[in-house]
Amino acid sequence: MKLKLSKYIIVSEPFYDGLDNKEKVVCFSTRFQNIYTFEIETYNFLCNGELNLLTKDLIKELIAAEILIPDSEDELNTIINRSNAALNDNKSLYYVIQPSAQCQLGCGYCGQTHRDAKIDDSIQQKILERIEEKLKKRKYNELSIGWFGGEPLSAFSSMRRLSNELILLSKKYNCNYTAKVITNGLALTLDKFKVIVNELKISNIEITIDGSDKYHDERRHTKNGSPTFNQIFKNLISISNSIENLNGSVNISVRCNVDRRNVDGVSDLLIILKEQKLQDKINFYCAPIHSWGNDAHKLSFTHQEYGDLEINWLMQMQKLGFRLNLFPNSKPIVCMTVEKDSEVIDAYGNYFSCTEIPYVDIYNNTEHVLGNVLNQSKKNTYRSYTNFHNDIIDDKFDCNKCPMLPVCGGSCPKQWYEGNIPCPSNKFNLGKKLLLHQLILRNEIIEELKKTVF
Repeated sequence: MKLKLSKYIIVSEPFYDGLDNKEKVVCFSTRFQNIYTFEIETYNFLCNGELNLLTKDLIKELIAAEILIPDSEDELNTIINRSNAALNDNKSLYYVIQPSAQCQLGCGYCGQTHRDAKIDDSIQQKILERIEEKLKKRKYNELSIGWFGGEPLSAFSSMRRLSNELILLSKKYNCNYTAKVITNGLALTLDKFKVIVNELKISNIEITIDGSDKYHDERRHTKNGSPTFNQIFKNLISISNSIENLNGSVNISVRCNVDRRNVDGVSDLLIILKEQKLQDKINFYCAPIHSWGNDAHKLSFTHQEYGDLEINWLMQMQKLGFRLNLFPNSKPIVCMTVEKDSEVIDAYGNYFSCTEIPYVDIYNNTEHVLGNVLNQSKKNTYRSYTNFHNDIIDDKFDCNKCPMLPVCGGSCPKQWYEGNIPCPSNKFNLGKKLLLHQLILRNEIIEELKKTVF
């Protein structure tokens, strides 16, 4: 069988390995998420198709890792077919509930319009009926709920009632129940946290902190301009230090949204988290500000600039003892927008296929609003972005030529269709992450490698 080198690989810059006096590269297979370190000569043999110069054992190993593939294979079709198969075989029903249209904060980059509206009893009942209808029609083995907003904790009593009913519903249909919440953290007291984990069975909590206090308070203040960092950080410390005493397990993540205005606050925030001994209790990551139906992305860095910044933060995190997640996993299902049954339901009972549509005024009365649980006579059977995979094949987006497709799934369909480029930072710095991985494995800084990373 004639073989060729897969196009779904990322390769680092060459580096000189002083331990055995050889020049090498590190390779990451996005099809199989395997990491290989090759001597430069071996890698050149692969690139030039000189497979006869490789050992049979190595060839066999690279075939298993999908780094070497049949010459006749259309790789793009292989990846898209895997995504379509994953959608057809998906046994997890994912639902996002936005119980409140209100939020205490007035973040300048937020695209939502917040109003004093919370999910009422009639809508809650309709949500339960709608989810049960889907569980009846198709055999799912998991019911996964995402709590989002506005600020979901501002409707905590609704979260509590719905969670209890959803947990009973999952048991009725023999489904595993999982839940997560994305919150600004301002109202996340220790008492609420215990209820969230022990009663509401929420196992993943994400809190947004946009840098050290100076930078955070300039952008994530209350609507009347009051600072929020101290209270949020106090809550974070309190809940992080109580994890070991809980009945259930929980993962706490801190997300830092970054643009040109707060970039200098990221390193300071990492130091503060370390000073409070939170580095091994939480997951930390940064995300670039993007368009949310507004112009927020105009203050963002270029993709390459952001990718370079992320490498420096990861180096700092490594030195401070944070958990690192350097490499992406397979992502055959890009997001809920392409899933048949997944929905987002807002506080008014409107339902959508994308979490960035609710409460954003420019999408009101558009095809993005699929319907309302209280008025099923006005239903839109068309789901935006469901043709995303076909459009990738038809060359409407650059994803069809990108080696990152197996691990990003195309990133955000909404952003692509709106004319923005949502490519993840991994596309621009994965080669350097591979070199950083080598440094961590050896627990030493090789000068030649250090220069390449920086």
